[in-house]
Amino acid sequence: GNMENKIKSRKLGIGDLLGEGWQLYRTNFKNILLVILCIYIPVNIIISFIPIDSFIQNYGSRGLQLYNNILKILEFFIGTIATIGIASIVEKSLQGTTLSWGDSLRYGLSKWGTAIGTGFLAGLILLGLTLLLIIPGIIWSLYYTFWIYVVALRNVGGKTALDYSKSLVEGQWWSVFGVFFVLGIIGLIVGLVIVFPFNLISDNQF
Repeated sequence: GNMENKIKSRKLGIGDLLGEGWQLYRTNFKNILLVILCIYIPVNIIISFIPIDSFIQNYGSRGLQLYNNILKILEFFIGTIATIGIASIVEKSLQGTTLSWGDSLRYGLSKWGTAIGTGFLAGLILLGLTLLLIIPGIIWSLYYTFWIYVVALRNVGGKTALDYSKSLVEGQWWSVFGVFFVLGIIGLIVGLVIVFPFNLISDNQF
């Protein structure tokens, strides 16, 4: 599509990335929202049954850590489907076509096994590097940051997907780090803006 050719024709700065990303989000808002709702409503229903109060009362900070670990596991095993589905919607949009939310979910499910296996492999490699030396663990975690999108969009998995992700980052590690840092700051600010009004309401149950 025109947008895909435009993006490939030049190196994008953080402003370009935010602008193009926002345009893609707006264009595909309905399908992206439906994918998120179909995945995360069931996830949040499951989470609501986890007795966090009991965890904290019985185990203190360890109980909270256990709760957070459960959330991470759910995000990895179930949220992976949404991530792949949304990636497929965005790529099709870049190519000038539309992928329905149902088809994107089915696509996410078809790639689920490969994604889980690749994620475990990445985790093991990064754990080994981090245990040996902290700095290489940090460096390679950024090299492997695109593994799930490679699995979703390039029909490869395992070490091949990890190497592909590394090839995308090589030569521009600091640029990629800068983009993620800025996006993290923006996400933090947006989160605080959303949460702040509710903190002003005492005993708010929502």
